[in-house]
Amino acid sequence: MSDLLEFQDAFVEALAGGPTVLSPWLAAADAGEPGLSVYRNTIARGCVDALAANFPTVATLVGEDWFRAAAALFAREAPPTHAALLDYGENFP
Repeated sequence: MSDLLEFQDAFVEALAGGPTVLSPWLAAADAGEPGLSVYRNTIARGCVDALAANFPTVATLVGEDWFRAAAALFAREAPPTHAALLDYGENFP
């Protein structure tokens, strides 16, 4: 496996909250955690926003606060499998 592919796989795993396997590429074992938190938050926000765009009627019916909480939970349990989020949430309750 190439070094680049190995790094990319480790980065995706770290973003998903997996054990920090990025240590071979970091100066210190926990040096990347603050930056990863920013990436994780950006991904989570994008998923919630995509679900809100894909299910506007549901968001209106249940209220924005409840919808965003449910969408955040769904995003943690069922992360997107494609980069395009136009169809994300097929199994959203």
